[in-house]
Amino acid sequence: MITSVLQLSARPGSEQAVDDLYAERGVLDRSRAFPGCRGAVLLRTVEGTLAAGSATHVVIAQWDDEAAYAAWVADPWRNEVGAALAPLLDGDAVPPAGAVLRPAC
Repeated sequence: MITSVLQLSARPGSEQAVDDLYAERGVLDRSRAFPGCRGAVLLRTVEGTLAAGSATHVVIAQWDDEAAYAAWVADPWRNEVGAALAPLLDGDAVPPAGAVLRPAC
């Protein structure tokens, strides 16, 4: 099993819009139903605790293996949602994939 961690930095004032996009598009439900996904959650930084340059949102998901996560990253629907998300984020584009982690011990 692996864990993916995707950090997103919303443009100032767009934090709620990121939450809304995830809810309206059913991103977490769709990812949880994707083959190989064991679970997913969208976390948002508590207001007043954000360090400069830090992510406002973190998506954490568990996957059977790297191949399952790679298939999700390559999914055309995910890329379509990423394009809708991009204007809400700082930077030029949505990261194509999150960090992939496996248990250390």
